[in-house]
This record gives sequence, structure tokens and C-alpha cells, in this order.
Amino acid sequence: MLGQLRSVSALESGTSGASHLIETANGRFVAKCFAPGSLELLGPAEQFALLEALADSGIVARPAGYDADYRLLVTEFIESAWPVSRDRLTRPATIAAIAAGLRKLHAAEVDIPRFVPVGYAERYVDRIGGPDALPALERQRYDELIELASLLDGVPGCLCHNDLAIGNLLFNEGLHLVDFDYAAIAPAVIDLASLTTLNEFSEKETALLLDASFADEPRFPAPEFARVERLMRLVAHFWSLASADPGAAIVAKYRIRDD
Repeated sequence: MLGQLRSVSALESGTSGASHLIETANGRFVAKCFAPGSLELLGPAEQFALLEALADSGIVARPAGYDADYRLLVTEFIESAWPVSRDRLTRPATIAAIAAGLRKLHAAEVDIPRFVPVGYAERYVDRIGGPDALPALERQRYDELIELASLLDGVPGCLCHNDLAIGNLLFNEGLHLVDFDYAAIAPAVIDLASLTTLNEFSEKETALLLDASFADEPRFPAPEFARVERLMRLVAHFWSLASADPGAAIVAKYRIRDD
């Protein structure tokens, strides 16, 4: 399907593995090889199936193939899409495009595991020695995460990307999402909180996002949203501590340092 290989060049990669742009006789593709010890929730086979289900949505790259043994996923390269700068990310027009794209994502019907923040935290904490090995401040944060997770009890879920860092957002006429490593069924507000926390939105920028996302229905109450944001910060914090290279800048930036 890919055709004769013509060239391979490295792309800016995330935390779960290296990505390369592959030019072939049949076009350009992105190949991602998942790193040993990475913490993704969905591997190459699961992401291939998810992208197939979303292929006609216009918000993802079409999948081209995968190899479960080599932990490799290949997708089409979105020729017309471009990365977004931090300044452009928080402009009203961009925020509106993100809200519209997320509505498409959240409307998709797929069968993948549900977002379980306590389960994820337990997995991360086990990798760093278990709850009893945590220093006092980290144990307080862990207990706070467990308490905040009850916010999601009984809330209906939908497909969420669950990792809306700026590097996973591409644009042309609308939003394109890449790297569904942490996709899950969750309340839609999880994606909004992921976007605001991972990209350090200001209160004004967060308000713009909530207005764009809840334009046709009652707005999610700001105090409740702040608690969901805190939950997502804590999940990202323990993910950072448990990562294979916790000292790397791309990982360490998600750590909480202001308690």
C-alpha cells in the first residue's frame, strides 16, 4: 500500500515514541514507533481501529497500517494541515474551531475503554514504588486526585482525545487531531480541561473555550470546571513522575510545582 520508499525524515515527536515522515511512490505517511515503557492506553492496533472508525470525520489522519510486534502505526500525512503556535492557539477563531472539532469527535460512536483517573493514577504510582513510598506532599496530591475523581461518577461519556497538548493539534480549515495514545470514553468536559491545563490557558481563554463549547446548552459551571482542571493536572503530574524519562523537559513540564 505504501509503495516504494523514497525518503525518511524525523518529525518532532511526543513522549510515547519517535515519529518519521515517509515519502513513497504512493504519497507521504507518518510512521510512529512506540517506545519501550511508554504509558499509552491505546497501542498501535487499537489506534488503527479507532482511526478507521473516524476516517470520514475530517478531523484525523487516515490510518495506513500497523505492526503490533514492532509497535508501529502508520497514518497518512495531512498535507494541508499546520501546527499551531501558542499565540494562535488561544485566539477566539482558533478556540471556536477547536470547539467545533471536538463536537465532531465527541459525537463518534466507538468501543474503547472508559477514562478511569484513579486507575491511571494507581498504575503510575505503582511504577514509582506505590502509595506508601510517596513523600508526604505527593501522598496528599494522590489522595486529592482520588477525591476529585468522584466528580465523574455517573456522568455519561463520549469519545475523548484526552491529551490535547498543543503538539497534538493541527489546523487547516478546521481542527485535526493526532496521537490518540490516551483516548478514552469520558465526559466531554475532560477534553476541555485537558486543553486548558496542558496548554496553560488563562481565565479569559478558558472562558472563551467554555462559551464556544456550551453555546447551545447550559454552560458548565466555572467552579466545577476548575475542579475537573485540577483533576487533570493531577493525572498529568503522576503520569510525568512515572514516565520512562521523568527528567526530560517534554515530560517534566507537566509536573505540579506550585502547591
